[in-house]
Amino acid sequence: MRLIYADPGLLGIGGHHMTACENIINKARARGFEPRVFASARMAPYLREKLGATPLFRADPTKVTDDDPFCGFMNSCFADSASLIEDLENIPDVTAEDLIYMPSAQGAQLLGLGQWLGRRASRGVPTAVIDLNFQPGLEPVEENGKRFWEMRNPLVDPRAAIYRYAARSLAAIPLPTLHIFTGCPDWVDVYGELLMRKVHLHPTLPFEGPKTLFKRGARKRLTIVTLGHQWEQKGFHLVPGIFASLLERPESLRLVAHNSNAKADATAEARALTAMAAAHEHVIYDNRILSGETYQELLDAADILLCPYNPDHYRTTLSAVVTEAVANGIPVVVPGGTALAADAAAYGVGVTFDSFDAPAVAAAVAHVLDDYDAHATKALAAAERWNREKGVGRFFDEILRIARGGAS
Repeated sequence: MRLIYADPGLLGIGGHHMTACENIINKARARGFEPRVFASARMAPYLREKLGATPLFRADPTKVTDDDPFCGFMNSCFADSASLIEDLENIPDVTAEDLIYMPSAQGAQLLGLGQWLGRRASRGVPTAVIDLNFQPGLEPVEENGKRFWEMRNPLVDPRAAIYRYAARSLAAIPLPTLHIFTGCPDWVDVYGELLMRKVHLHPTLPFEGPKTLFKRGARKRLTIVTLGHQWEQKGFHLVPGIFASLLERPESLRLVAHNSNAKADATAEARALTAMAAAHEHVIYDNRILSGETYQELLDAADILLCPYNPDHYRTTLSAVVTEAVANGIPVVVPGGTALAADAAAYGVGVTFDSFDAPAVAAAVAHVLDDYDAHATKALAAAERWNREKGVGRFFDEILRIARGGAS
C-alpha cells in the first residue's frame, strides 16, 4: 500500500507543515508504506530534496481569490475545488490500494476531494483521509451554562456556509472510503453537524517528542520564549510590554521573542523589540524562519514558553506550540478558559491569564517564576506522560485504523 501525502499548504520550511509531513512519511515507511508527497505548486525547491515532494496544488486553502463582496467566497470555492480535481487527476498511477492523506483542508478542498473520489468509481477509488483543522466558522455562545454554536455573518466568515454547501453537494455521492478528521475536540460535533457525516478526532498531533527530556531550570539565567508565526491573535503586540515588566524583576532573565512572519516583522512591535534587544544584552529578537532544527533549538533553550494569545480566538482553537511545550517539558503560560488551557491542564500543567493585556500576561509569568522548581517538576512529568501516550506513531496508526474500517 502506498501513502499519497497531498498537502496544498506545504510551501516551505516555515510553520508545522514540513515537520508534520516529515514525521508522517517517516512513520509510514516504518509501517511498510511507500510515501509519495505532493505539495503546493509554489513550494520551495528544497522540499524536493528534503521530502521527495512534487509541486502540484495551485489553490491555497487559506486564501479567498475572488474579491467580490457578495459572492466572492463562493466563486473562490467553485474555482478552488475545480482546480483541486484537475490537480488530483495529475497524480499518476492512483489505485484503489492507495491511501490519500490531505491536511491543510477547508470546504473547497473537501468538496473537490469528494467529487474526485466520486468520479473514480470505474477506475478504483482510493481511501482518503482529510483533516479539517481551521475554524469551522461558527461562534461558540454560552447561555444558561450551556454552549451553543451560532453562524457568523457569511460575508465576514463564510466557512460554515461553504462546509454545508460541500456537504449538500456530496450527499448524493457514495463515499465509503472518505474519512474526515479534526484535531480539536470542540470541533468534532460542530463539523459533524455542518457536514452531516461522522467526523473523527485525532488522538494527538503528528509530532515527535525530543530525543532527551530534561528538567528545566538548571541554567543560571532562566529563558522565556515566545515563538512562531506571529500575528495579532497571538498577542504579538503585547510582547514588548510583557518583556518590559519582566525586566523589572530582581532575577536575571533571558527574554527571546521569535517571529517568522515577515509581515509582523515590519510592525511597531517588531521595531520596539529590536530596540529593546539593542538596549538589553539578554533580550533577543529572533526573526529566523522556523526549520525543524531551529524550532527544536528554541524549545531546548526555553525555561518558560509564553503564549500571550487572544482568549476569544483560541476559546475553541488549539495551537501546536502548546502541544510542543507539553511534549518538551516546558512550563507554559496560556489564556484561561480556552482549548489551549484545557489541552495543557489535561497533563496537569499550564498557568493561565484571564485578561488579554500585557500586565495580566506578565503576572502569569511571574507566578511561574515565583515557584519555578515546582512548575518545572510538573512539566517534566507531563512530558514523560505525553511521550508515552502520544506522538506521530499513534497519530498515523489511528488514521490507518479508521481507514481500514476500524470502529469509531
